[in-house]
Amino acid sequence: MTKELSAQQIPVDAILRARLAATLLFTEVPWNAKTKETFLSDGRVVRSEKMHQRAFDCDSEVATDEAIYHSKLREVQEWPLRWPETFSKS
Repeated sequence: MTKELSAQQIPVDAILRARLAATLLFTEVPWNAKTKETFLSDGRVVRSEKMHQRAFDCDSEVATDEAIYHSKLREVQEWPLRWPETFSKS
C-alpha cells in the first residue's frame, strides 16, 4: 500500500479511513469453465469431469479529505479434482 500511495502522491497522514473486505470461495466446477490460471502437473494436460476452483474476491476503499478511492480484484485458480495415478510424486 505504501508504494501505491507514493505512486499516487497521497501522503499517509492524509488517509482518513481504509477498508479491505476479502472473500475466499472453494467450489467444484465443470472442466471447461473459463479461469485466469490452471495448475497442472509437469506440463501434462489432465482431464477430469470436474475441477476444484478457488476464487478470491477483494474490495477496498481508501478515503482522504479530497477523494475516495475504490478497488476490486477477483483472482480464480483451478486444479483437477483427482490427479491421475500416472503422475509420479517427486
